[in-house]
Formats: sequence, structure tokens, C-alpha cells
Amino acid sequence: MDTKILYDIGLTKSEIEVYLALLKSGSSKVGHLVKELSLHRSRIYEAINRLADKGLVSNVIRNNVKYFESADPENLLSYLEEKKEHLNEAERSILMRQRTI
Repeated sequence: MDTKILYDIGLTKSEIEVYLALLKSGSSKVGHLVKELSLHRSRIYEAINRLADKGLVSNVIRNNVKYFESADPENLLSYLEEKKEHLNEAERSILMRQRTI
């Protein structure tokens, strides 16, 4: 996957690295991501939390161990739609304020 596109939609470098690693592995524990990406554990958890907020990562618990999985790349389209809607709302709000000035 082209990382430039992921930057363009607003993902950070660590979010991109984690998302792509999970996409490649299918399912992974944080310890595996630490070794694979050479990122500090806290950075990985921060990226996972932000990706989860964006609907791009989820987790499952197997044998009392938490595994993280990337969402289907199609979810990137849902994320973009949500972003566009927020931008449209902001635009409408700005236009309404301009009309009252």
C-alpha cells in the first residue's frame, strides 16, 4: 500500500507503520510489533488507540492475550467519508457565522 496516501488522509508515521504491520501479519500482540517495528511499546499503544478511534484497528482476546488486527482497507473509505462530513459541518458552521456578521 502506498504510504503517501495514508499520510495524505492524516495518519501519522507511527500509525502507518503499525497499520501496515498489522495488515501484513493479520493479527499480532504488541510485543511482536515492538520487535518488528523497533518502536517503543508506548508509541505502539498510542498509535493503536488512535487507529482504533478511526476504526482502522480492533482487538480480540485469545487465551487471555490481547491481539490487534487491522481493519479491512475498505474501512479507509469509511474513515475518509467521516472526515469529509466533519469538514462539511465545519464549513457550514463558518458560512453561518459569516452570514450573521
